[in-house]
Amino acid sequence: MPRALVRGRGVAGLTIARRLARAGWQTELMGNPVGRGRVVTIDPSVADLLLLEFGDHVIRKIAPLSVEERAVRWRPGMIEVVAVRTLVADLADVVAAIESSMGSDVETLDANVVRDGYEATIDATGRSAEPLLSSGVRTAFCWGLPSDIKAPRVDLGASRFGGWAFVAPAPDGSLSVQQVCPGSDSPELRLRAGKIASHVLSSIGYSAAAEAVESAFPIVVDATPSFDHPVGQDNTLRVGDRAAAGDPLAGDGVGRAVRSAVLAAAVLLGPRGSRKAALSHYAARVAAAHAVHLWAAANLYEQAACSAAFEGIVRLMRRDARFVNEYSLRQAGSLRLEAGTESLRLVEGM
Repeated sequence: MPRALVRGRGVAGLTIARRLARAGWQTELMGNPVGRGRVVTIDPSVADLLLLEFGDHVIRKIAPLSVEERAVRWRPGMIEVVAVRTLVADLADVVAAIESSMGSDVETLDANVVRDGYEATIDATGRSAEPLLSSGVRTAFCWGLPSDIKAPRVDLGASRFGGWAFVAPAPDGSLSVQQVCPGSDSPELRLRAGKIASHVLSSIGYSAAAEAVESAFPIVVDATPSFDHPVGQDNTLRVGDRAAAGDPLAGDGVGRAVRSAVLAAAVLLGPRGSRKAALSHYAARVAAAHAVHLWAAANLYEQAACSAAFEGIVRLMRRDARFVNEYSLRQAGSLRLEAGTESLRLVEGM
């Protein structure tokens, strides 16, 4: 029986651990559970992906809020309201729901346990401290604010003061606010972030929350898009944010994590004789997706009310998108992904 070690208990790590265990691998999982307080949004395409991968009981366990509209204030004087059903959930609940669906086939190891003899090692430990590419440093500040006002929709607003904020109802009844601006975490940046978030909240009618956010203590998260070799020198597979971390502006972190893990599992479950080509295929696919993400984010920032603050970052993202795309072309092999209703596999391409 082949053995796999998965480092990391986030969405990507749990997804690949579950797939390998169900395919008959002895799968061992190492890492700490995700902490509470980070609210994520799940659009219809990602909800369908979770349903397909984990079943409807996982969606029920998440117990998300359902918001029917999304309002975007990205340029001065313009508002776009889109009718789209968005689920809002705490990331810790998403992770716990996925983990509960794995059964007893996956063994959770203590961090101090050292074993060897693995057929595969998967690194799903989150953003790298020293990635191959870091495309413009930016930081996300996340608040959960008490609110007597029920948020009727998800709001995304860019501020002329140099950042953008995302506002949504949180499952615990609070108002979730995530503010992103360029730079590394510092007392000065936290003060500026609070003022930007307050400005956006005031513009959409949350005056009490706007006053509270400047004195509340946020959760701080690195929001820098980064890219590392999806396959390490020791053939360790990097999945999720460990391979390619995106900008939170896309709102697709959960979907990116699941898709990366599913593809990595297909690589490991394929014939051993084609493993080298399959690894190249995996690296190429991850890189190509990240290049598209960087181009899209750069285009959005260029159009925003906060575009002046992100001008240097936009140049970096476009430069890195070209580099990652070239990396993808070099890695591309002769394999392609074939998806069926019951299976996913890599086969020889034309």
